[in-house]
Amino acid sequence: MMDDILFERLSELQNLETSSGEEAVREDFIKPLLELLGYKAGTEHDIERGVILKLQTGTNKTETIKPDYILSITNERKWILEAKAPNQSVLNKKHINQAHSYTNHKEVNVKLYAVCNGEDFALYLKEDPKYQPILHFKRSELIKNWSKLNNKLSVKSFDTSDKILLANDREIISPISYAESFDIHDCPCHPRDFVGRDDQRKEFWQFIHNIKDKKSKYPKRVIGFEGHSGIGKSSLILKLKAESEENNSDNLFLFQVDVKSVQTDFFAAIAIKTAIVKAIEQGFLDLPKHICNEINISDNLLFFNQLPIQQVHKTLKENNKIIIVFFDHFEYLLRQSRLLNTYNLFESLIYKISDLKPNIVLGFSWKTEISSVINEDIRFRWETLKEKIYVISIETFVPKEAQEYIDIFEIYLKEKKNKISKQELQNLYKLKVWILDKCYALPWLLRKLFAKIYKYKVDSQFPIKYQQLSELVVDMLQDDLKDLHPKVIECLKQIANESSDILAFYEQEIKILIEKRLISQNGLNYTVESILHEYIVTNQVKLPDFSISYIPKRPVYVCLEVFRMLKSVNNKQDLINKLRSSRMISKNANSKTIDNIISDLRHFFQIEYNQKNDNFIDREYLLKLDNAEIADYLAGKLTEHLIIKEINKNKNKTFKEDQIMTEIRPGYRFNRYMLKQLLKKIYSDKSIETNMFEEDEIDIQHINKQERDKFDHYTSRLLSWFYFAGLIEKSEMKPYRLLMPTNRPGKQKGKISSEDEIDKQLGLFDN
Repeated sequence: MMDDILFERLSELQNLETSSGEEAVREDFIKPLLELLGYKAGTEHDIERGVILKLQTGTNKTETIKPDYILSITNERKWILEAKAPNQSVLNKKHINQAHSYTNHKEVNVKLYAVCNGEDFALYLKEDPKYQPILHFKRSELIKNWSKLNNKLSVKSFDTSDKILLANDREIISPISYAESFDIHDCPCHPRDFVGRDDQRKEFWQFIHNIKDKKSKYPKRVIGFEGHSGIGKSSLILKLKAESEENNSDNLFLFQVDVKSVQTDFFAAIAIKTAIVKAIEQGFLDLPKHICNEINISDNLLFFNQLPIQQVHKTLKENNKIIIVFFDHFEYLLRQSRLLNTYNLFESLIYKISDLKPNIVLGFSWKTEISSVINEDIRFRWETLKEKIYVISIETFVPKEAQEYIDIFEIYLKEKKNKISKQELQNLYKLKVWILDKCYALPWLLRKLFAKIYKYKVDSQFPIKYQQLSELVVDMLQDDLKDLHPKVIECLKQIANESSDILAFYEQEIKILIEKRLISQNGLNYTVESILHEYIVTNQVKLPDFSISYIPKRPVYVCLEVFRMLKSVNNKQDLINKLRSSRMISKNANSKTIDNIISDLRHFFQIEYNQKNDNFIDREYLLKLDNAEIADYLAGKLTEHLIIKEINKNKNKTFKEDQIMTEIRPGYRFNRYMLKQLLKKIYSDKSIETNMFEEDEIDIQHINKQERDKFDHYTSRLLSWFYFAGLIEKSEMKPYRLLMPTNRPGKQKGKISSEDEIDKQLGLFDN
C-alpha cells in the first residue's frame, strides 16, 4: 500500500514539465527519483556522480570514462545509471552499449544498468547479450510501475546477505558523507569544492612516499589530523581520497570510515577487513576474495598475525602498494565510556602496526579540544598513544584560502540564481571585505554564511552588524531551531547527549530533524553536527582564537601622528584640516586618504568613527601613552598577526638543507625577499585587493612601478609596524638583514625606522 506522501511525490515526478537538456533531466527527475529509492550522496547508500575511471583500450593506451551515476548499497556498488536528453532514446543501441561498457570496468563490476532520458526509463541486465530491458516504462506511467522499480532497484530490494553487516548484524561501516551541492553546509564539502591546505596535502603525500621508499626506514604507520571543530578535517580526508583515485589509484587505496557509526568492540577490525574486501573487489589487490572470510575479527592481539592478513601484507610489499584506513571523528569514540573496549582494540592495533610496519596504514582525525572532555585515564592513554602517530595540525584558513572559497561561492551564486540585482552585487562585495577581515579563518562558518546568503536575498548588513562572531554563530543556530516543536527540540537534545534507544520514542521527530538537516544518520546511530552539538550541550559556542590578517594601509609613523591629533579633534573634517595644516596631506587629497588612516586606527588603536554623528570614539587611556608604551601595546596585538604566527611555527621545526634558505625562523637572519614570499603564500593578490578596497595610489606615485610590485609595498608597511613593536629588527649595516629576536625586543622598538624617515622626506604620503 502506497502512503499519501509517496504518492504525492511520485505524482509530482510523473506530471513534471519536460525540459530539453540532459542537466535538467538529472536535477529535476533522476535526483528525486533516486532519493525515493533510498539513495543519498555521501551516505552508505551512495550516489556517486561523474566518477573518473581509466579503461585499457590497447597495449599502451588508456582512455577515461565517466559513468553518470554509480549507486551503492552499504558502500558496495550495485548498479549504474546513464542520463540522456529527452530526445535521445533509452532503447538506442549506442546509449545501451555505452552504459553496458561501464558495468565491465573492474572498479564498477555491477550486474544492472539503466538509461533514463526523463521521459523513459529502461533497466538492463549485464549478462543479457540481446540487450532487452527487464523493465521499461514511460514517465507518465511511473506510479503504475513504481512497485516493479522499487522491488528491483531500491535500497531495501537488494539482498541484505551481501551487505557488510558483521558482529551480529549491528556494525555498519559508513563512509564520510559529503555535501552534494555548495549551498549545503552541515557536512564536509564535495572534493570538487575543496580549497587550500596545500602544505598539509604535501605533508600527507610525503608521509606516504616515505613508507613506499624501500630505502627508507620510516618508523610510523599511523597518521592523524588534529584541528578544531569545523576546521575541515573530514573534507581534507575526502579530498585526499579523490586525489588518490585520480593520481595514485595503482599504488594507494584509501578507505575512509566515519567513526560515528561505531556499535561494537570489533569496529576497528571490521573496518580494516572491509577495506581489504573492497581493495580486492576493485582490483587493487590481486588476491582471491575468499581469503577475507578467513580473517578473524575477534582476535584483537593477533589480528595482524593471521595468515590472510600476512598474505595481504606480502602482496602489498611485493607490489609496493599501500592501503590506508582513515577513521574520521575519532573523538566520538574517545568521549564515550561505553566504547572503552572498542578503544582498547584500536590501541592494541596501533601499537602492533607500529612494531610490524606493514604497508597497511591507519589514519585518524580528531578535535583539538577532545582532551578537555574525556576522563583522566583515557586522556593519559590517548596522549601516550599519540606518540606513535604522525600528527598533522589542521589550522584555521588564511586569507588566500578564504578568497578561493569566496570565488567558488560567487560563481555558484551567479550560476544558480537567475538574476542578481546590482544592489545585491554591491552587498556581496561588502560581505567579501567583511569576511576577509573578520571571519576568514573558519571554513564551516564561511559555508554556513554562504548557505544563508544563497537561500535568502544578499544582505550585507546581516553579519556585519555583529561585534562578536560568537553572537553571529549563536543567532544563526537559534534561527535554525526557532520553529521546531518542543518534542523535536527534546529529541535533538537527547541525540546531542548521546542517549540510547532514541528511535523507540522519537521516530517521527527524527524524520523531521533529518529532513531539516539538523542531525545525520551514521550506520545505526544518529548524531548532531559538531558546532550545533556544542551549542546544545553547553549553551555556547567557543571559537578558536583568530589571527590578525589585516595589512596596514599606512606606515606606523603616519598613524601615530594622526592618533595624537585625536586629542584635539572631534570629527573627520577637523582631522582633514589639521592634516592639511601640518602638511601631512595636500589640499587635493581625497577622502580615501583619510579613510585608509581611520581603517588602520580602528584595527590597531580601537578607534571607531561614527558616520551618523560624525565623531571619533577613542580609547582615552591609549591617548595618554608615550611611544614606548604604545610599542608595548602594539607588540601584544601584533604577536597575533598571521605573519608573526607563521614565522613562530618554525621555532622548533627541523629543516632540510634546501629549506634553510627559504624559511624564516625566529633567531635566524633573513631578508625582505623571504618575507615578501611569505606574504604571497598567505595572501593572494585578490584577497589583498579586497582587503584594500579603499586603497588609493598615493603610496606609489613617486616610485618606479617596474621596480616595486604591490607585495613590496605590503612588506614595507608591515615591517614599519613590526619594527616599532619590537617584533622584528633590521641590522644597522649593509647588506641589511632582518631578525625576529627570541629573548629580547627588537632594536627599533618604539622608534620611527629609518625607512619611515626616508618616506617622509620623499613625501610619499602626500597627494
